[in-house]
Amino acid sequence: MRRYSEEAFHYFLGIECQRTKESGRPFLLLLVSLTDGRGRWAPMHPVISARLFSRLRRCFRESDFIGWYRAPCVAGAVLTELGNGTLTDVAGLLAQRVTRLLRDDFPAGIARRLDVRVHSALADTMRSLVQPDGSEWSRHFSGALPC
Repeated sequence: MRRYSEEAFHYFLGIECQRTKESGRPFLLLLVSLTDGRGRWAPMHPVISARLFSRLRRCFRESDFIGWYRAPCVAGAVLTELGNGTLTDVAGLLAQRVTRLLRDDFPAGIARRLDVRVHSALADTMRSLVQPDGSEWSRHFSGALPC
């Protein structure tokens, strides 16, 4: 599984949004950011981001994709084709699995600064997921884009 640039990630995210709009079947967007001491996004050092993407590859299937949601501050992953499980169950399991993996694989000082969030993408939130400038982020999700 390759890691996509921010531009490529948003291109594929747009395709997935269109699929969801047409089919009515949602997908999950996982976002992982590194925060500073005040809860704002901080740029990830290349060593940290390389390790993060390596770990994320373990959590996703070949049909999913990973990359920069907002380089170099927020890594993203899209979980497609969710099957028959409920969104809440799948999102909760995904968040737990990724959080546990990162907590176990990173030094404590970095692990506690990694913020993992999972968002479900439905027709009414499509726009918020494809606007990396933050214009819609705060309306649907907690916190603005401070990066």
